[in-house]
Amino acid sequence: MIQMKRVNKIYNQGKNYEVHAIKDADLEINKGEMIAITGPSGSGKSTLLHILAGISKPTSGEYFFDGEDVSKMSDISRCKIRNKKIGIIMQDFGLLGDDTVIRNVCLPQMISGQYNKAIIEKAKRMLHIMGLDDVVKKKVNQLSGGQKQRVAISRALTMNAKIIIADEPTGALDKQNTEKLMRFFKELNSQGITIIIVTHNLLVADFCPIRYTLTDGVIKRIAS
Repeated sequence: MIQMKRVNKIYNQGKNYEVHAIKDADLEINKGEMIAITGPSGSGKSTLLHILAGISKPTSGEYFFDGEDVSKMSDISRCKIRNKKIGIIMQDFGLLGDDTVIRNVCLPQMISGQYNKAIIEKAKRMLHIMGLDDVVKKKVNQLSGGQKQRVAISRALTMNAKIIIADEPTGALDKQNTEKLMRFFKELNSQGITIIIVTHNLLVADFCPIRYTLTDGVIKRIAS
């Protein structure tokens, strides 16, 4: 499903303040796997996530998603893949604070022109699963951090994503709700959805059968 070959990401290339964020990364993720990528702050985790999600392109190397070379795609082509196949749960939630919860959940379909009554009903079902029935019509800026996190997850589920990429998805949750959310991710994974979680939380990582560590831009698999 995902294959990286000698991927590098360099910011400010050729300048005195050049940063080599990802170094010769080789990574292969098969359909239906659930993996955690751990590492300290500044290790390159968010940069790697942005490449995996098609938000940014590598400076060099190859990145294939479902057999397509994402590293050579235009911004528009990468955006289409994100809207159709990848559910992204960002650390800052990626939500529109002044808009309603239901419209935030339906945002990918609104962008792609697939917004209709069936999508609205599915969004409501996902919000129900996440225990958010009472905030469907509220504006996002009225929600708690934990509620915003669950809205972001509901959006990923509504779009039938083949893969969910989550950046610190439990950052706004206490231990009890962290474990509840991770059990939910495990359930999704059992249905064939590929899950990639970027985290510094070892409790979260322990829920994932496959683990990688990222240190100074170098990724390595941790033996199970």
